[in-house]
Amino acid sequence: LLAADATLRAAREARLRPLLAAGIWVGLGFQAKMLEAWAVLPALGLLYVVSAPAVLRRRLAHLAAAGAVCLAVSASWVLLVTLTPAKDRPYVDGTTNNSAISQVVGYNFLTRFSSLGIDAKDTGSVAAQTMAGTVPKGPGAGHAATQWAKMVGPSLASQVGWLYPAAALAAVCGLVWLRGRPRTDPLRAGFLLWAVWLATYFLVFSAGAVGGHTYYMGVVAVPLAALFGAGTVQFWRAWRNGSGARTWALPVAVVTTVVWSAVVAGQYPTFLPWLAPAAIILGAGALALLTLSRTDGAEGARRRVAVLGLGLAVVAMLGPSAAWAASVLDPAYGHSGMGSTGPVSTWHHHNARQRTLSAPPAAGNAGGKAPKSTDGLDEDQRRLLAYTRAHQDGATYLFATTSWRSAAAYILYAGAKVLPMGGFTGAAPTPTGAQFRQLVASGRLRYVVLGGVVTVPGRTNAEWVRAHCIRLPLPTSRLYRCSPRSAAALP
Repeated sequence: LLAADATLRAAREARLRPLLAAGIWVGLGFQAKMLEAWAVLPALGLLYVVSAPAVLRRRLAHLAAAGAVCLAVSASWVLLVTLTPAKDRPYVDGTTNNSAISQVVGYNFLTRFSSLGIDAKDTGSVAAQTMAGTVPKGPGAGHAATQWAKMVGPSLASQVGWLYPAAALAAVCGLVWLRGRPRTDPLRAGFLLWAVWLATYFLVFSAGAVGGHTYYMGVVAVPLAALFGAGTVQFWRAWRNGSGARTWALPVAVVTTVVWSAVVAGQYPTFLPWLAPAAIILGAGALALLTLSRTDGAEGARRRVAVLGLGLAVVAMLGPSAAWAASVLDPAYGHSGMGSTGPVSTWHHHNARQRTLSAPPAAGNAGGKAPKSTDGLDEDQRRLLAYTRAHQDGATYLFATTSWRSAAAYILYAGAKVLPMGGFTGAAPTPTGAQFRQLVASGRLRYVVLGGVVTVPGRTNAEWVRAHCIRLPLPTSRLYRCSPRSAAALP
């Protein structure tokens, strides 16, 4: 959004400074979601090259400068990790070669398109099927029609797609109706920006793996909201002007959006069962009022009826998505932190960040900081946390676990230095058997919790733990204490 705002300001007067700011904002977006942030660049670049009031050579030069800034800011984290010796930083998760470049290009990009036959193995990425968020296996999971239809399928359309019809109609009408205006017209530039933004991300997410990561859809909600707002204004003006085919844009937007909302809501008949009927009734009322405003009568009265019809139309179109979104306020629904609303929020994925999290030396809470609140832990977890903290004896890690699922709660809610073997994917080759034994031998790791989902490194190290460590009589977990002496004696 900040990048779009800066680019719009730059395009009005062909100014370089706000365009450079847009490059910075996209680069910072890259730090959060990597190459997903770059998918906005076609929309921003096309906006500037089409509408900025300057000669083409100057526009292209400005874009090149902004692109260089975007690349520099984007690559900063990758460069810092790459230049830091592996022994002085955490292992880069999602990779088999401990490379930040492999994480960006392979794990967080190419593996998302494995359904298209793309193999990221040669990039140093873990296998696609181990990656959280890939398209699930099952009937029709690999079918091309299923792949390209998922943005309009129930699980994603219910999260972001309620306004698809109105936004699509707004994009078409905005570009067609304004095609005769000057190249630099800011209104036409706005429609161009949001239409290309929406189309780009719609195609990217259709081709790539999304799974339960519904918070990705936030970047689709942005152009949908902009197109809905701008389109509604254009539709209203066309309705008020009174004649020609453009007059039908507003009722068509109302009918298609309300019907589509009823279809989406109908996929979940037990959740807010009144939603679809209410939207249809409101939409019908809006159409009736709009029609009534065209009958004979005083101009002021007809305008008031038309305005009332417009208000009812907006409520009918926005009501279903608003009611669905309001479900986040209801504790009856187990929202997972993945950006989901409604009954589909029962996906219980934890968004453990797949940056650098799985190997020595840095993990968990930074040294010297006070522990976080443990309110998110149950009684058994708090008991385990208290015991291992009381007997940590200077160890770097509180304990190691066989997967991130077992470690996440302690890291997130208590800020504890817990080592999840195998990382977020479970397939990162860290710590190796030798590294694990070295951690124990040096006294940096004393306790291991076995059980739960076992990763590849977790399985290998668990065998050694069972053979060489002592299981403690805690009734709530399979907690083992490992001796530095026994580990140091091994080759």
